[in-house]
Amino acid sequence: MFQIIPAIDVLEGKVVRLLKGDYDKVTVYSEDPILVAKRIKERKYNWVHLVNLDGARYGDIEGVLDIIEKIKQIGLLVEVGGGIREKEDIERLMEVGTDRIVIGTMAFKDKDFLSWALDRVGKEKIVVGVDVKGREVRIRGWMESSGFDIDSAVKYLQGLGVEWILCTDVSRDGTQEGPNLDLYRNLCNMFSGKILASGGVGSWEDIDKVNLLSQQFPNLSGLIVGRFFYETWFVNESK
Repeated sequence: MFQIIPAIDVLEGKVVRLLKGDYDKVTVYSEDPILVAKRIKERKYNWVHLVNLDGARYGDIEGVLDIIEKIKQIGLLVEVGGGIREKEDIERLMEVGTDRIVIGTMAFKDKDFLSWALDRVGKEKIVVGVDVKGREVRIRGWMESSGFDIDSAVKYLQGLGVEWILCTDVSRDGTQEGPNLDLYRNLCNMFSGKILASGGVGSWEDIDKVNLLSQQFPNLSGLIVGRFFYETWFVNESK
């Protein structure tokens, strides 16, 4: 079933959005990620996509563990990505009740780490973040090349038995220019598992377009929505 998943991007404890992943282009939407999570729950969404931007940049998950526990107490399912570099990170995220873990950099830097995570946690709880700029897959908070293009990345991940990927079009993230439907259409044809789309949503019409695409490609399982929701819902409420 296709799901819309609101994103909470956390930087230094605040809810923010970056423009195209640029840490020098930050918009702060709220000082309190838990308040934003409560607004999401009130609007009947079931999942939160929590992005640890400090972790993505510096490889540290410590700052989001307490946030995850509090969001879980609200009654939301939590998908977390950013800064997951060590086996201990996976273990600690599971201890605080994380429902799905998004592995980006390490999925492409260390095949053994990804294989271990899939076995340890279960394939249904591991999502590989495929952050695409052009056709290149980016890592380390989108700051470096992974050495993979989208085609070779999909082949590599399917070979390891990955069942979930989250594909973000870096060039559209935070721009509200519309999602890259061609990218997701091609990805659905290449990847046999489940796909979450992210990047570029600027209207309800954009959401409808991705939803419509999911009816053609049932493996397109969800859409992550960030800035659009903040600027239509939370700007006045969550400050």
